[in-house]
Amino acid sequence: MHLSQLLPSRCWPRLAIASARSCGALLALTFIVNLLPPGVLPAQGKLHPEELQMRGAIDQAIDRGVEHLFDQQFRDGSWGMHGDYIGGRGGLCLYTLLQCGVARDHPSIKRAVAYLDSCEPDRTYATTCMILALHTLRDGREKRIEALVQKLVSWQLPNGMWSYPHGGSDLSCTQYAALGLWVGVKRGIAVDKRVFRDLLEGLEEHRTKVHMIANPLAEGRTGATKIASNGYSYRRSADANQKPTGSMTTAGIAVLEICKAGLGRRMSRSLRRATDERIEAAMTWMSTNFSVSRNPNGGHHHYYLYGLERIGALTNREQIGPHWWYVSGAKYLLGSQNKKTGAWSGVNGTCFSLLFLRRATSGHAPTTGGAGGVRHIFAVGDENSDIRLRGAGQQPLSIWIDGFGEGLVDLHSEFGIRIVSVEYLDDAGNVLANIAADPTKTWSNATFLHRDKAMRRGTHKVHARVTLLANDTAPGDTDAIEVIESQPMQVMIRDVIEGWMETANVGFQHNLLRQRKVEISASSLLDDRHPATHLIDGLDSKKWIASPDDKNPTVTMTWKKTITVASIIFAPCAQHDRELKNFDTFGALEVQIGNDRDRWLRIPVNPDKLAPTTFVLAKPRKMRAIKFRFLDRVHQNGNVGLSEFSLLPMNKKRKRR
Repeated sequence: MHLSQLLPSRCWPRLAIASARSCGALLALTFIVNLLPPGVLPAQGKLHPEELQMRGAIDQAIDRGVEHLFDQQFRDGSWGMHGDYIGGRGGLCLYTLLQCGVARDHPSIKRAVAYLDSCEPDRTYATTCMILALHTLRDGREKRIEALVQKLVSWQLPNGMWSYPHGGSDLSCTQYAALGLWVGVKRGIAVDKRVFRDLLEGLEEHRTKVHMIANPLAEGRTGATKIASNGYSYRRSADANQKPTGSMTTAGIAVLEICKAGLGRRMSRSLRRATDERIEAAMTWMSTNFSVSRNPNGGHHHYYLYGLERIGALTNREQIGPHWWYVSGAKYLLGSQNKKTGAWSGVNGTCFSLLFLRRATSGHAPTTGGAGGVRHIFAVGDENSDIRLRGAGQQPLSIWIDGFGEGLVDLHSEFGIRIVSVEYLDDAGNVLANIAADPTKTWSNATFLHRDKAMRRGTHKVHARVTLLANDTAPGDTDAIEVIESQPMQVMIRDVIEGWMETANVGFQHNLLRQRKVEISASSLLDDRHPATHLIDGLDSKKWIASPDDKNPTVTMTWKKTITVASIIFAPCAQHDRELKNFDTFGALEVQIGNDRDRWLRIPVNPDKLAPTTFVLAKPRKMRAIKFRFLDRVHQNGNVGLSEFSLLPMNKKRKRR
């Protein structure tokens, strides 16, 4: 049955069309306006005045949320796994950062892109998140995006909907599939129109019962006193215990709008009219049940808020009924953001909140956010300190003298402070810079700026050593000098690309053991959530952890067919600096290959405690088994393990032509 045949004849838009035919266009337009519920007129472009006043606070919230995502990024460039959705959370975070104005050459972006390049998603959510991210990246990748879009098309079920793709269909997965197809249509990727027609038919099964409610604009005007209202449910509305929710109703509206865009001119007038009726009835339900502090009838609150932003953009409305959705949602998010971390309910919730604040769906947000300002500012010393030392940035890290304390200035009041040189030193005593000055001139406001491009990732302490003439040294005399030093200034270098970051995950994906049926035997497990099989699953965010009672943890792997191994890569459990305290450290991994029962190969670990260790064998070895254990273990928490253990083949040399 065609969708237009399913429409109840009492729906108000048909009355409007009939009126237009009989009474003329002007009368019909007046009639339609009178029938519309408040605030649902199309093409609402005017912003609420309060939004302009809130922009500064919104930008700050976006910046703090972006900083939180930077802090949460894992060693492999991902943000960990949400269930088994490979590439999903990484795609969502990359999409969010790009929408928030983070530059494509930012280290976090580069690492995320490298991670996604190693992913092959097999879930609907993850596939669309990757499509959104790669589309927003705008650096080509047409074939990659097209392949992902076609993957979504191939997963469409006979009922026109989508699932995970395992299991039954649901509107949430379907919404994300539609978003992916929408990107495909915008990029000119061929998507059969039947995909959208079937989707419209399938969506009808999720439409809940239509209720005729009082028309808020009918009083005192010509027009119907009742208008249609209905929501959408996660499963088919006919299934048990299904009820309309805010998040699924926003999903239904989004899918309807995307289908209109997908069908374009090939959408018949009757079908377009029917689809518009569906949208207006759902928007009426949203107006009646509007909330930003909760998801009406459901959970996943921040997911719902992003859906609210999406329908505001897709329908080009600043109001849903009498409700200014953006101002209301922004006020809620500004008040609920974690003041210490900048987060909203974890990584996913933070992404959805940022996408709302950023008006990501429209693609032309009125706020700035995310891209501006120096985020890393460091300081030590005040008016009572001899030296006020300041720093800002990452690579390069700018270091400078902001001034000298009142006591030192008073001491040198006769001739002024006359500086011979300024040195900047790290916590190991290494001189980062030695800047000469002219001691015949009195210091006024010189900053002795140094930009250090070599500061490695991690936390460092930097201090200044200033050589100056003694306070009682007469002009022209440069023999009497004294040295003063600042307090150590702690700086945190995070936004840098280390040599191993962009390639770490590649080694895990090319692991020869992933191509074999491997029997893995570990001497112990911390619990069932950290099995030894995680060592070769290619997912750096999952770990094998030994029991704290195991004094000498070992793992043995065996397989039947011989492989030739050229190098070994393994990665520690800790994914962030803050996680280092959660695990014991070790100085080396000792490896036993095959039948070398009395010979153990010592592999020193990378001095960077977060970096994977890559060890190239003296010559390639044929293997059917390998065993490893830990050496020089330093007990901290009692937990020790690895996130990945990879055996790599020889690099293939190109043949000469």
